[in-house]
Amino acid sequence: MPPRRDLSTFNTVTGQAVEQSSTNFTEGLVKLGNQIIETSQEAKINENISRAQLGLAEMDNDFRRRAQTDPFNQEILDEYKTNRKEFLSTLGDEISPLFRQEWNKSAANLTNQSDLSNQAWGFKQARVNTIQSVNTSIANNMALAAEAGRDYAVNATT
Repeated sequence: MPPRRDLSTFNTVTGQAVEQSSTNFTEGLVKLGNQIIETSQEAKINENISRAQLGLAEMDNDFRRRAQTDPFNQEILDEYKTNRKEFLSTLGDEISPLFRQEWNKSAANLTNQSDLSNQAWGFKQARVNTIQSVNTSIANNMALAAEAGRDYAVNATT
């Protein structure tokens, strides 16, 4: 008959093993959960960045259409900036507060890019408007000269 084993410490050893494996399992589950949440929020941030880019492109085009004759019209610019801020804020509300700082950085970058693009467009459009004004002035002066010439011709023959 084989010798009998002392089983008096069996529960203690088993209990410790269960606690350790339970702790490891819990830690692993927490890590996995954190990774899933982080990945989910990163995906949501990326989705909202693409939505923001599309929305800002539409807003920029609308702003440029409305401000075409006066690219630096402060009233139109203020309205545009207010709408843009509300739009980005709405998208930011969909992001977890734990990841909001990352969203805010992305939104600030998009805002800066939009401002620079609109400012460059404004300078270009102001130049286009200036050229149109000069050309219109030249055409008007030529028409005035033609009228003056006709008037002279009429008065010179009488």
